[in-house]
Amino acid sequence: MIIKKLEIHGFKSFPDRTKIVFHPGITAIIGPNGTGKSNIIDAILWVLGGVRQKALRGEKTEDIIFNGNNRRPALSLAEVIMTLEEGNEELVISHRLFRSGESEYRLNGKPVRLKDIQDALWKREVAEKDYYIIEQGSIGLLLTSRPQEKRQLLEEAAGTAFYKEKKRQAQLKLEDTEQNLTRLEDIIAEVTRTKNSLARQAAAARRYRQLRERIRELRSLLYLKKMSQLESQKKETNLAYQNCLEEEKACLTKIKTMEKEISSLRQELWELSQQLEKGREELHSLEGMHQRLEAETQTRRLEFLEERKKQALEEIGQLEEEKNVLDQELNLLKNVEAELASSLKEKHAAFDQARKEWEEFDRIRRQSGADLQKLRDDHLQKVASLTEAKNQLSRLEKELELSLKQENKLRAQIEKATQELNSLQARINEIRSEMEDTEKEKQGKEMDLEKARKEKEALQIQLEETRERALTRQKRKEALAYEIEALKKIIEQTLQPQEKDWPSSFGRLIDLLQAEPGYGHILDLFLGEAARASVFPAEALIDSEVIEFKGLAFILPPSSLTPEPNLPSHPEIVGWLKNNLHPREPLASRWAEFPEAVIVRNLQAAIELWLKYRDLNFVTLKGEVLLANGLIRAGEKGEGLFTLKEEEQSRQQELLEVEKELIPLQEKWSELEAALTRMENLMEEGKKGLAHLENRLRELEKEQTRLKMQENQLLQNLTLFEREMELLSRDKVQVEAKISSVKREIEELIAEENLIRERILEAERSLEEQEEKINRQSQQVMELRALVEIEETKKEHIQRQIKDLEQRKLNLSQKIQTLKLQVEAWEREEEEIRENLKQMAEKIKTLRTTIENKRQALADLENRYLQLRKEDETREKEISELRNLYEKKKDERINQEIARTQIDRDLANLGENCWQELRKTLEELKAESPQKEMFGEEIEAELEKAEEELQKFRAVNLMAEEEYQQQKERYNFLITQRNDLRASIEATREAIEKIDEESKKQFLQALDQVNRHFQEVFSFLFRGGVAEVRLTNPENPLESGAEILAQPPGKKLQNINLLSGGEKSLTSLAFLFALFRTRPTPFCILDEVDAALDENNISRFVDLMEEMKATTQFIIVTHNYRTMEVADYIYGTTMEEPNVTTLYSVRLEKKQEAPTLS
Repeated sequence: MIIKKLEIHGFKSFPDRTKIVFHPGITAIIGPNGTGKSNIIDAILWVLGGVRQKALRGEKTEDIIFNGNNRRPALSLAEVIMTLEEGNEELVISHRLFRSGESEYRLNGKPVRLKDIQDALWKREVAEKDYYIIEQGSIGLLLTSRPQEKRQLLEEAAGTAFYKEKKRQAQLKLEDTEQNLTRLEDIIAEVTRTKNSLARQAAAARRYRQLRERIRELRSLLYLKKMSQLESQKKETNLAYQNCLEEEKACLTKIKTMEKEISSLRQELWELSQQLEKGREELHSLEGMHQRLEAETQTRRLEFLEERKKQALEEIGQLEEEKNVLDQELNLLKNVEAELASSLKEKHAAFDQARKEWEEFDRIRRQSGADLQKLRDDHLQKVASLTEAKNQLSRLEKELELSLKQENKLRAQIEKATQELNSLQARINEIRSEMEDTEKEKQGKEMDLEKARKEKEALQIQLEETRERALTRQKRKEALAYEIEALKKIIEQTLQPQEKDWPSSFGRLIDLLQAEPGYGHILDLFLGEAARASVFPAEALIDSEVIEFKGLAFILPPSSLTPEPNLPSHPEIVGWLKNNLHPREPLASRWAEFPEAVIVRNLQAAIELWLKYRDLNFVTLKGEVLLANGLIRAGEKGEGLFTLKEEEQSRQQELLEVEKELIPLQEKWSELEAALTRMENLMEEGKKGLAHLENRLRELEKEQTRLKMQENQLLQNLTLFEREMELLSRDKVQVEAKISSVKREIEELIAEENLIRERILEAERSLEEQEEKINRQSQQVMELRALVEIEETKKEHIQRQIKDLEQRKLNLSQKIQTLKLQVEAWEREEEEIRENLKQMAEKIKTLRTTIENKRQALADLENRYLQLRKEDETREKEISELRNLYEKKKDERINQEIARTQIDRDLANLGENCWQELRKTLEELKAESPQKEMFGEEIEAELEKAEEELQKFRAVNLMAEEEYQQQKERYNFLITQRNDLRASIEATREAIEKIDEESKKQFLQALDQVNRHFQEVFSFLFRGGVAEVRLTNPENPLESGAEILAQPPGKKLQNINLLSGGEKSLTSLAFLFALFRTRPTPFCILDEVDAALDENNISRFVDLMEEMKATTQFIIVTHNYRTMEVADYIYGTTMEEPNVTTLYSVRLEKKQEAPTLS
């Protein structure tokens, strides 16, 4: 595998992407010093990795990135791509570094680690860099290097360096595995103890769970048995209830049928009664007619009518008596109905009261049940505590036996641990002494750093304060500039542009006049809008032909010699206004003609003075203006042009002061930043020294930690042993005390358990009493409900009877009315008969016949009526018997319903108890657990036995089985891991032994070959002489170093250091070429190795390269022309611009042809 191509970009002096193509044979790189020849070699070293920064002739990582020059900027990354070729296979390795410190390697375009690249090179027989790269200045140092460094080259030639690395990794792995095994043994011991303890707990938990499940099963069977009995009773009760209900319904149906029959019978009686009445009426009518006729024929007819009338009145009296009897019966029935309603209301109230009492009894029963359950739980807890106390007593007795057995074992372990600890502490003291010296030096460094840090913090505080002050001044400066600009814009906007530029104008008044600070506002009020007026000389306007002017103008006459008026004397006068104004030219030349005003303190003083001096103008400090013509202008709020201009000038002055303050602050800022930078550099140097000391301390701490771990382990073991000895002696007393304490505790627990048991029995008796009360109350509720239903039925029957009597009373009233009407008719008939007696004689015979027939028919109807009355009485007796039977059946049905309710309540209580104890309903229990063939007494006996056995258990860890299974699985896993670790240790040791055997064999063979080739090459270069490579410790060839013995012809040297520089270089080259002959390297890079050789030796050197270039690709950096002559390809370097290497290539296909530049 040879180097096919090298691409460099941004690496050192190669800012542009440069591609260098290499070919088999010898490639020479030439050029003046400092033009970047060695940078190509550095690029090869850097891309292959494993090179320290100093080996690349740079202090920092970013030094290898192009830093720029006066033409080119610095680059942000450096990248080198190398393509290796072997047959048809190519290996592309790239290394890229960013200025931010990020770095990446790629292999065939994929991101990889440096180790992956080194492994790939190992597989292709590319050894470490010291084997195939001879750097500048290192050729002469080869002979004087350490024996181990020479051995590394021999190992590369022998190919055992790879085995050595694998052995080192295997030893590290073996050490880690042994440590893991030690830790694993401790873990297994702990897990074994835990597992055995959990096994015992799991067995107890398993038996406890079996008992609990058996109790649950027996309770299920007991509940099923009770449920079966109750369901059987319920089934029988339901059957009896249904029979009673059917019989009751049958009786009720018969009663209704007979009532219908009686009703129809009475309807027929009523119809017969009507027919009888009608027949009697007809008979009476006929008889009356007959009597009238007889009266016509005889006087006895009147007597007959009187008799019939008398009979009718008697019948009316009988009917009235019957009606009175009916009224009495009706009143009696209504009284009975009222009594039934009152009784029914009382029974309803009694029923509601009984139901409320039942609900209260049921609530008390549930509360008692809950209290009883709590007592049972307390009892179970006390039983568990008692069992635990008994087990604890048993454990304490066993502990006494174990204490004596452990005492002798601990004494032997303490003696052994003490001996090991003494030897270990001696070594720890030595390390501690060295660490103290290093720590003192480190503390001195840290104190220096702390002092520097405080100085840095002080500088930072000063810098921050200066920065804040400077920034505050800068912000104020910017604000003032903004305000000044804003004031200027306001002034410009206030000033109206002139329509015409008059050449004779002096300018605007605002521009020609400046007021003293504080007088701008007064001047604005005095002049008003004149401030933005243009000032003109009066004579200039007179000379103008046409005056066209817009806006405001202020004209001034020429200056005169008018004397300045004297200032009046008054205590309120401040002074002349013009004394506080400063005119500019050309206004200054006519300043005497500018309006004047006197400044006074208030308007009253101004008016008083105006009265005396009418030709003067007055201005108050508040801004009121009193003109000479008597016009007063009040002071107006707002800012005029002079006020704005005065404010602008004030801001300008403040701005100048701020700028003066800002300059020294900025200078101080720069000085503090420079001082802070110097302090940070000083701290960085201190940190590097401190880091060196910390590294040394860490190394010492690592060794101390390792020894401390061993010491701590021994101390822990020793402390543990001594502690156990102390505990053993104390435990005896403590165990005996505990035993007595536990016994007392057991007695107390037994007493408490008996007390709770008595309370449970008392609570059970109370609960039974509550159950009996509830049963009695339930029976009373059922009875009251049955009585209510009976009373309601009686009330309905009475109401029906009242209705029948009222109907009969109505019928009697109608009949009495009919008789009364008939009597009245008879009376009328009697009168008619008396009148027509004579005329009706002929009809008597016929009427008699008709009367006899009518009487016979009435007799038949009366017989039928009597027969029906007898039948009605018979039916009434039968229906009364049926009603009595119905009431009896109804009572039986109510009793069966009460019994069924009692069974339902028992089933509900059974279901509630089943849910509380088993957390299942009776239906679920029936579906899940088929009933076994066991008698109730057997179930209860076995259940009591199981509960007694369960109470003997102490507090049971129900999770013990799961925890034991987990610990067992962990134990099995750890055992497997231990076996794997032991197998791994054994395999690693075997692998190390095989590596040692193979390395030793291969190393000795390679040493013989190297010595043979070394003698041949040495003799060729020196034309004779003796050279040999010997091991410093032949008995241990795997670890022994190597020394080179060389004796040129004609010399007898005792020390190889006595050779000259050229002889040392030739000897080193002979050694290296001997290595190459033993194990040819795919490519070899030589950096100015021929610098110390003369012409003859160079010829021999290039002959060796010519000989080996068929198997090894040579890349050589040289200044020697003789070496250039044997090169197949030449690359030349120049530096046309600073820090930028330019590369030229020359291919020498024929020696006689002139080189061609490309």
